[in-house]
Amino acid sequence: MEKHSITKVLEHYGCSSVPDRPGWNKIKCPFHDDSHASATVNTDQQAFICFGCGVKGDVYTTCDQQVNSSIEAH
Repeated sequence: MEKHSITKVLEHYGCSSVPDRPGWNKIKCPFHDDSHASATVNTDQQAFICFGCGVKGDVYTTCDQQVNSSIEAH
């Protein structure tokens, strides 16, 4: 089974990441209107948390939340 990168998944949804320190990236949260990088990605654990809106998750919960957000928008 191929391992997916949380950073690549978030970038797929239009969020660019910036290296913060080894094993960590800063990223704009895809779940709210984020004017600065309020989310932190742990690349070792393949998880993220947004300190702006409180959303957190891994590759699978991120995809699930994005799909649910787009369904609710319609």
